[in-house]
Parts: sequence; structure tokens; C-alpha cells
Amino acid sequence: MSSKARFLRELRRAVLIVGEGHAEVVFLQHCKSLYTFRSGGITVNIKNAHGKGAGNVVDYAVKQNRLATYDACYALLDSDTDWTQAVAKRAKSNRVQILLAVPCLEALLLEVHAQPIVGNNTQQLKTQFKSYFGGAEANDLTLYERRFGREILDLAALRLPLLQSILAVFKVDS
Repeated sequence: MSSKARFLRELRRAVLIVGEGHAEVVFLQHCKSLYTFRSGGITVNIKNAHGKGAGNVVDYAVKQNRLATYDACYALLDSDTDWTQAVAKRAKSNRVQILLAVPCLEALLLEVHAQPIVGNNTQQLKTQFKSYFGGAEANDLTLYERRFGREILDLAALRLPLLQSILAVFKVDS
């Protein structure tokens, strides 16, 4: 490795972010494509925990974080399945920073478009999501490309702390 390549590698911040399932991973990949650039000083590795609740997502993030050296480790998960104080404590003790979608990712995505979500449970929110986005599922990459551009996300992040935290993961100064 040349001295220039070694110097650049040392300056690059390595981040792991684990998504609960396919929808979270597709959303995170979309955010990465908008906010992370090759020369940006950050490397973001996105992994899929394949569901099974918050406990599984945290355990998966802990295992993946131990396999490589990351400067930061995050997990994007829903609060509707298996989210407990014990899981939160396990994440904190293993330095996994939680990005908690209450009650689900679809709620956050609806909020980005200023849709009302208060009082709806997860299933109602998933139905509302499909209805609002013309039958699209939350794991449809083309939906993000069409309806969740950088300008829309930046404006929504001003009023949605969770989105602001997610987007901060992909920036060098976070």
C-alpha cells in the first residue's frame, strides 16, 4: 500500500449500520447514495439483520461489529417487536447506537411526507403507506428514488429528529 493510500485510509471513518429488515436496508442504501461520496472521508457498511425483532437486530449488530473494526455502530429498527429495556441496555453496553422507528419505518416515511400517523398501529400504518404511495412497499427502491430525494429528506430532517439522526450517520462530521 502506498503512503498516500495508507494516509487516506487512516482518515476515513468506518461506520456499520444494521437494518432490521429489507425495507430498512433499502432506505439506508438510498440515503447512502445521496449523502456519502467516495471522497467524503467515510465508509458506511450496511447489513441486514433479517428481522426477528429488536433483540435479534441488536445481537446481529454486536456480532458484525466484533468481526471488523468500526468507528461507530448503529441499528435501525422498529419499536413494535421485542423492543424492551433489556434490549436497550444490551445495545448500550455493546456500543450499538439505536435508531428507533416508532412504531415502524413506514411511520417515519409517512411523516417525511407530512402524513398523519398518530393513533395508528403498525398494520394500519403499513396499509396507509401502501395507499399513500400508490401500492408501493417500503422495500421498493424506485419509490425512494421518485419520492425521497435529498431536498425532501433535508427539509423533513429539520422537523424529524430520527431522520436527522439517520442522515447524520452518512456524514463525515457525525
